[in-house]
Amino acid sequence: MNNKIGLFPGQGSQKPGMGKEFFERYRDWVEIADECLGVSFKELCLNDPDGLLNRTDFTQPALFAVSAMTWRSMQESADADKIIAAAGHSVGEYAALFAAGAIDFET
Repeated sequence: MNNKIGLFPGQGSQKPGMGKEFFERYRDWVEIADECLGVSFKELCLNDPDGLLNRTDFTQPALFAVSAMTWRSMQESADADKIIAAAGHSVGEYAALFAAGAIDFET
């Protein structure tokens, strides 16, 4: 059967380098995240030059965006039909709501 579940992390799991596999692949969402955050989402997640990644007002939307891109990647995989549920811890709940179709990326 090999069913899969998307489990999304909460605040505290952020670290420089997160999401690096998605920035070129999902440029459309990177642009939206840039606009919503008011800083370069890619630079924030990869290098955190201004030390903002541990500030809640940047941490939570960055974690959501990386989680959403992870979900998008899962949906594009050959095993997409095996994903049966999504759950999240803390801010990860928003990614789970996104995965369930309850909210869109910009929300």
